[in-house]
Amino acid sequence: MVRENDGVAAKVLSNLSVELTKVRSAVEFIIGRGEKPPQGEIGLTPRAKKVVELAVDEARRMNHTYIGTEHLLIGLMREGEGVAAGVLESLGVTLDKVRAETHRILSHTSGKVFARTRLSDVRFGIHGLRLVGKAVGNEGALPRMMLAHCHAASFEHFRDRVTFRLTRGSYRKPEDDDAMRLGDVLDFVLDTEGEAGLRHFFDEVCTDSAPLRDRLARHDMLVTQELDLDAQVRTVFGPRAADAGAA
Repeated sequence: MVRENDGVAAKVLSNLSVELTKVRSAVEFIIGRGEKPPQGEIGLTPRAKKVVELAVDEARRMNHTYIGTEHLLIGLMREGEGVAAGVLESLGVTLDKVRAETHRILSHTSGKVFARTRLSDVRFGIHGLRLVGKAVGNEGALPRMMLAHCHAASFEHFRDRVTFRLTRGSYRKPEDDDAMRLGDVLDFVLDTEGEAGLRHFFDEVCTDSAPLRDRLARHDMLVTQELDLDAQVRTVFGPRAADAGAA
């Protein structure tokens, strides 16, 4: 997991202020290195098998149809008796912190779920779908799909919901999370400047403007897409649909 720098587990540990090279060095120091390369098939220890079982269980809990490094990391922390788990705990990493940071990262990086309408006995999640209580496995990737969503239609919409988001929603911060989060920034703005400061924050960060687009573009974070919605309606509903007002 440490070697997989682009994996979710590595991002979780990095965000928890864990230096991955130090973790690897500490584990190697404790268990040592073999004197010669292993021959034949390398098997899993009973403890490693338990970690995998817990990773599978964690993936099911999260409605995921794959086992990623994030599930293995949580499984490792849940098992709790291994060398790696001991090293991480000595660095202040706990199961609750790993779970919270994993969910935070996945909420921004995991693909969203699209499903056809009129399905019965379905439970929707943002990143998963369950049919008759079981995770749906016959899914397909949409590599050309680009999804955008609007967090706030206006400042008033944002202002009226910020308290809920800070206490119960997407800005809520776990009690044992010591990292600086968006919720901390908004709490500080509200405590020091009140609604006027919140308005300034919204105008600076959320309101579409040429300077904001320039800043996003400089960091390669600006995505633009031409939307010919009438053409999309015609493709789905027929050539006369857009003219008839279906759009």
